[in-house]
Amino acid sequence: MFRQRAMKYTVILFSLFAAVVLLSLLSLSLGGVKVPVHEIWLSLTGRNTESSNLIVMQFRLPRILAAVLIGAALAVAGAILQGVIRNPLASPDLLGVTGGASVAVVAFMTLMTGYSIHWVPFIAIAGALAAVVLNYVFTWKRGVSPFRLVLIGIGISTAMGALTTFLLISGPAYLAAQVLNWMTGSIYGTNWSYIKVLWPWVALFIPLALLYAKELNVQSLGARDGPRTGEPHSA
Repeated sequence: MFRQRAMKYTVILFSLFAAVVLLSLLSLSLGGVKVPVHEIWLSLTGRNTESSNLIVMQFRLPRILAAVLIGAALAVAGAILQGVIRNPLASPDLLGVTGGASVAVVAFMTLMTGYSIHWVPFIAIAGALAAVVLNYVFTWKRGVSPFRLVLIGIGISTAMGALTTFLLISGPAYLAAQVLNWMTGSIYGTNWSYIKVLWPWVALFIPLALLYAKELNVQSLGARDGPRTGEPHSA
């Protein structure tokens, strides 16, 4: 039974990986300027001197890699969040995590002048952590219930959304456009410098998350059945 399930998941995993590779190749080929497959191969191997090499290596490939890396990171982060909370419907939006990050960044961009864009990720992480701590404090009542966590998270998310809107309409119009672009996310204009910053974090934390996936499986069993496995468990 276990072997059949493992085989099933292996087939699904390799099928999805093949689909990602195929769609990436299509994205490299299709667009305003169509690039033949053989020219894509020459560009990837460094043997293409045509103008299509610029399109493949400098425009399309960095954006595709950024989309794949960001998508993988978001997927793993969502799975971790659902495993910890033991709720398959849990998401950063419902728990106020996204709202906390948005409020922190909008306040930082609105109130600070001459700031460096490199501070934005750290400000977003600090805001998200503050929202999580606030949610946890309000939820605590002789333990943390996943139901209360989501319910209070919805309230915090609503409050953070209102505060974000207030900050946006209070600031200058040009800043609102920048903030909305950051909040919605975009891979437009992505180049290799973005990939150099992004890939080490993904390469480090995704294998680390897979390493501790067993603890998440135990966590999903709940406070009653989890301790029976012999693994540490938090209620």
